[in-house]
Amino acid sequence: VFRFSYILEHYDAGNDTHAPLLVLELAYLRAYFIELLQGKYKTKQSENTKSTAKLQAVVHYILSNYHLDLKVEELAKNFSFSHNHLIYCFKKEKGVTPMEFITSTRIDCAKQMLRNSDFNVSQIASMCGYSSPAFFGKTFKKITGISPSAYRKNAFISKK
Repeated sequence: VFRFSYILEHYDAGNDTHAPLLVLELAYLRAYFIELLQGKYKTKQSENTKSTAKLQAVVHYILSNYHLDLKVEELAKNFSFSHNHLIYCFKKEKGVTPMEFITSTRIDCAKQMLRNSDFNVSQIASMCGYSSPAFFGKTFKKITGISPSAYRKNAFISKK
């Protein structure tokens, strides 16, 4: 949401430099809201509603800031969890660890960008929170089974 606001504030109708980013952010927000409506990010009812509310805040923070260098230890500290309790709550409510959730969010973002932009893989890696394009490529391939370039090529072919 922050990046969308920033891009929107700096968007100049006469200069379409930010237009591709704006389109991608809108696509990502649209996908997020569809998944939200479908219940993908909905947490189960919990006996400890305070932990559930805090966990929802962590999830929202991750979805809004996946492009930053997120560390589970810092998330736990900033949202008043112990490191282990945050992992426990995430695993219980989401079925994945916080780092797996961050990675999944980043890869979903990268897929959107690979399908809908002309940014190169290194730029996409950076915009999705990866400081190393090589690590991004390895992570992307581990999750999807193909390289980012192959994914883009397949997406391009399927659009025809």
